[in-house]
Amino acid sequence: MTTRGMTLAEAEARLAAQMPVEEKARRSQYVIRNDGTAEELRAEAQKLVAWLKISNFHSPTPTLNPNY
Repeated sequence: MTTRGMTLAEAEARLAAQMPVEEKARRSQYVIRNDGTAEELRAEAQKLVAWLKISNFHSPTPTLNPNY
């Protein structure tokens, strides 16, 4: 933690103050999971980019990852 200029306690406090990931996802228009392989992440990102290109940002949000 010293490389970021904070103590362990300060880092833990900062993490505890953050909004839970589930709440961030609920409030988001797009969610790309980043807990798989690099190939899976790339595929999810490519799906979003393709959807954005064809939708002109006006269509309902796609289901990129139904497990989220």
